[in-house]
Amino acid sequence: MPITYKTRLIEAEQRVAERVRELREAKGLSYHALAAQMKAVGCEIYPSAIQKTEKAGRRITVDELVGYARALNVSINELLGQNPQTEKLKESQRQAHQNALQFLDNLRDQLEHDHQQTMVNLYRNKGE
Repeated sequence: MPITYKTRLIEAEQRVAERVRELREAKGLSYHALAAQMKAVGCEIYPSAIQKTEKAGRRITVDELVGYARALNVSINELLGQNPQTEKLKESQRQAHQNALQFLDNLRDQLEHDHQQTMVNLYRNKGE
């Protein structure tokens, strides 16, 4: 059963567990193969511990975090899901979303103004 802490909102361990699984599978590594690579970089771990970690049922130590990064040949930031390129893309998407909302707000305001002007014109022309 996954370890959950109701007061923790960061969920970094869960992201690391997901990234370890994604990277292990992308590299075609079994639990045994990754455990062997972890041992080779100085962080001995059982294959069953890797499996439990990936299922978020086991805490990750700092040494294991470094070991996973070395064994999978990625940065710690990538394991944490903080790839700088990904962050830039997310920021660009947020900015594009904000720009689209601003455009739609302006369009709505313009339509409301045009609608109001049409109503005034209709009212004025009603008496003619």
